[in-house]
Amino acid sequence: MKEFLKTITPPVYVLQIFGAFFLAFYALGTPILNDDATWHIAAGDYMRSTFSFPRTNMWSFSAPNEVWYNLAWVWDILISFLLDKTGAKGLFIFLCIWQGLIGSVLALHLKQRKTHPSAFYAVLSLLLLMSMSFEWSRPQSFSFLMITIFHYFLHLSRSNRSISILFSLPLLMLLWVNTHGGFIAAFFIFGAYGVEAIFSRNRTWFTTLFVSGLLCLVATFINPYGWKIWLSVYENYVSVFTPYIDEWKPYTLLSLIGADILIFLLLLVGNFKIRTLPLADKLLCLFWILMALSSKRHFVVAMLLSGPFLAASLEQWIKKDLPTPPLNVKKSFHSVLIIFLMVAALAVIPVHAFLQRDLLLGNRQVPINAFAFLREHYPHKKFMNQYQWGGHLIYFNKGLTPIFFDSRGRTAYPESVMQQMVDIITNDYAAFLTATEQYHADGVILANTSSFITKHNPPSNWRLVFKDTLASVFIIERK
Repeated sequence: MKEFLKTITPPVYVLQIFGAFFLAFYALGTPILNDDATWHIAAGDYMRSTFSFPRTNMWSFSAPNEVWYNLAWVWDILISFLLDKTGAKGLFIFLCIWQGLIGSVLALHLKQRKTHPSAFYAVLSLLLLMSMSFEWSRPQSFSFLMITIFHYFLHLSRSNRSISILFSLPLLMLLWVNTHGGFIAAFFIFGAYGVEAIFSRNRTWFTTLFVSGLLCLVATFINPYGWKIWLSVYENYVSVFTPYIDEWKPYTLLSLIGADILIFLLLLVGNFKIRTLPLADKLLCLFWILMALSSKRHFVVAMLLSGPFLAASLEQWIKKDLPTPPLNVKKSFHSVLIIFLMVAALAVIPVHAFLQRDLLLGNRQVPINAFAFLREHYPHKKFMNQYQWGGHLIYFNKGLTPIFFDSRGRTAYPESVMQQMVDIITNDYAAFLTATEQYHADGVILANTSSFITKHNPPSNWRLVFKDTLASVFIIERK
């Protein structure tokens, strides 16, 4: 029994990293509901209540018959269930645990490489900072964990004793492909390791990588959409609307503090000449940093996959030619003391705030009073809405208010509607009026700060029926 408990008990350093990530998100994590999480929860609610899978864009009047590729249906059901059964606090704690798991897997990976303690903590601290810059309640968090696991398992496969671990990856892929579109990242990881296997002339390893990767590819077709899931992911990347979404925009200096630090460290200490550093690590770091520079959305992935490279570069920079001591915080009284003090401080300070704060919305500016007005007075009427309010309308009005557009983007809307949204968000008032007439909208809901209100006079047939500090609601009167 003692040996069994020893086997299943995580190492102290894993508990340390898990605790640090959990407590950081527990104390400082953003509210659950954002532009995406709202419709994800609404989709989960729908599937759980009807025991059916939505096939078309049922919430929108601009594309009611368009196929909706819900790439995250498993995640939607999960967070819907947790919110329903455990409330906002339960879901919030689950999300904190999830972030702790991501940090813990990367910690295991770095420990397996006998990373120097200074580099170990530097990389994980940067990952924590980077992760907190993104909306962590979205299904991307599932992809972050899978990416970390795939990278770790593929690293372990370098040893002939651990090569069989690759055949667990197709089962993980089966879950991944039904939980988030980020599953395509796995094949870039496989590709980097495959190149390393070719250059190292390790035929056995390459064959195993190829077979495992092929099984993972087959697993991607086991989903409600079959092969078309690949087409949906591709169309979302190349859509005309994608470049206008903030997280898809290219990286600019000082736009993301974690990204700034990562780029600075790689420029300062990054060393592609380290002979002991595997080729796959170098390729993954280079490729994903380039991807992140072209789109800020990829920076967490870049951090996860360049972590081993950055740790090795930092280690060489810190210690030069000195031998690297093993990371063994279990025997380090100093480290254990720091853990205790950190846990004690972080667990006590935010308790009151945690119990009192609004975990769903926090300080987000969402016009829930205007939404309630629409539910009560104009159910099932078509209202033109702003991009960032589409998901919130879906969630709060439970389908009672058909919307124009939301953040599902190309997975639920044709390219023609995406182009209309590009015109509208670039403040083309004429495009907004044209779309309003094209879809015979019954009304309009706009932020009071919108340029369509501050810079233009509403048409004479728009009658103001509601206004508060956040939003105005107009009814369109037609003869």
